[in-house]
Amino acid sequence: MNTTVITADRSCNQISYLIPDMIVLYIELALTLEILLVNVCILCIFIRKENRSPVTVLLLALATTDCLTALLTVTMDFCGYFVFSDDVKPTVKYSNLNETVLLWNRKYPSCVIFNVLDNIVYSCHMSSILITTLLCVQKALAILFPIWSQSYLTVKTSLIAGMVALLSSLSLFLPSVIIASLEMSSGSNGACCYSDKHISVVVDVLRNGKCNTWLNESKNNSDYFLRKVAMFPRLG
Repeated sequence: MNTTVITADRSCNQISYLIPDMIVLYIELALTLEILLVNVCILCIFIRKENRSPVTVLLLALATTDCLTALLTVTMDFCGYFVFSDDVKPTVKYSNLNETVLLWNRKYPSCVIFNVLDNIVYSCHMSSILITTLLCVQKALAILFPIWSQSYLTVKTSLIAGMVALLSSLSLFLPSVIIASLEMSSGSNGACCYSDKHISVVVDVLRNGKCNTWLNESKNNSDYFLRKVAMFPRLG
């Protein structure tokens, strides 16, 4: 899960992004390298003309989207740690346990770029899900209707289906990316400010004891700040 903390003062709505612990980051890097190695091998094998088939075309698309999802995710986390380390601040989660988390307060205009990259990750992950579903449907049709599938389940059909899956995923996120990017602005000290409309859409307040404890006990709380927490799925 990717935790996002919304900080709203009188002039600027800011979003802070949770950065994983260093050990988690290196595990994430190791998994990413494994994903890239396996999928690059798949790409090198199935891209050859003699290996192309309706199934391998979808597998090529799946390998590409998985590579992009893993690579962009770990790249953004490493950028938070090593490139924009000055913008990452430890925040007390529970004062009685002295438990801290790292929050990345993205600055303007880099926040616009990272907002686009975030949504590309979500779009690629959604594409992977759709392509996996297409592979299941394709296999079911081949079993149930073997003669029909030989005539109609062609390489061209798989290519079109893969493109439709990709474009469908992009269409889900592209409008919100454009609107959110246009509504971002620079605040004091280069802070990235989000519009009230964007915050109202993004924020889903978790009204439970643990959330309220975090909000009330955070060292960064003040009379002028309201902290809300929203959960979003990241890379599964």
